Amino acid sequence: MSKYFDKDLIDDIAIIVVNSTSATTQHADEISQIIKAEIEDERKKVIVDLSQCKFVDSIFLGALIYSSKELKNNNGQMKIVQPQKLPSELFSISKTLHLLEYYKTRGEAIDSYCS
Repeated sequence: MSKYFDKDLIDDIAIIVVNSTSATTQHADEISQIIKAEIEDERKKVIVDLSQCKFVDSIFLGALIYSSKELKNNNGQMKIVQPQKLPSELFSISKTLHLLEYYKTRGEAIDSYCS
């Protein structure tokens, strides 16, 4: 794991934390590879925690959407802990709000797997 990402495991849930105020093109390939490794490890529940981010660009968002689809194709599911200030304009313009599940806190995202 690089300095931009940490991983926690809670039971069977992989939590990938973005340790940066911005999630950009620079980190898109790496997040894709991290999630791909979780799929290869047969992990079905993944949370990407963007709570430290103030900015998410469209390339990083695209990497999350692609990775989410790959998880679904392998009977998995991804949930997102939304950034400090959800860039709703980006999500609205790119029409991606319905493609990913967003939660305000990590606890809410974890709890959603239990319900």
